[in-house]
Amino acid sequence: MDEASREQFEQAVLASFNQTIDANFRHAALTSLTQLKQAEGGWRFCLDGLHQTQHVEVQFWCLQALCELVQQGRYAVFSADEVASLQSAVFSWLERVSASEPPFIKNKLAQLLVAIVEVDYPDRWPAFFASLLGYLNQGDGAFDMFNRILRTLHDEALSAESGARTPERLPISTRIKDTMRADCMAHIV
Repeated sequence: MDEASREQFEQAVLASFNQTIDANFRHAALTSLTQLKQAEGGWRFCLDGLHQTQHVEVQFWCLQALCELVQQGRYAVFSADEVASLQSAVFSWLERVSASEPPFIKNKLAQLLVAIVEVDYPDRWPAFFASLLGYLNQGDGAFDMFNRILRTLHDEALSAESGARTPERLPISTRIKDTMRADCMAHIV
């Protein structure tokens, strides 16, 4: 993403969060962001924005847009190269998250990782938990994120209260739990 595109994107995201600006300008910003989310390569733009911006609002928006991409099923049909690119970029960003990162950013990142795990683990991302366990060597911030990810996984994908027992969700929950038992549970507990 070039500098002009990045600045325009950041301005649109910041405008989307600002309730006090001109309504027409805010509407135009929201419309352009919606179009970006729906564009075929929009997810790559979001990854670039996530890695390049210093604005937490933009980071949050990018993480949310990527969550929607995964949760709405568009990610499930990605090519192997696109899957690897998204997984690598998100995990790389996880490794850069500091202990001082705002909690809402950490929570949204955990939600994104869990959404990807629900689609990809174990078939397209068999090493996710091994990588996550290896990430723990990075200190206190890593322990915080590790706990957030596991708590989010439990809350959104595995517990009965999360809807994991619905007919659509039960196979996903079962697949994740069974594979975790076989592959990594002894290392996590």
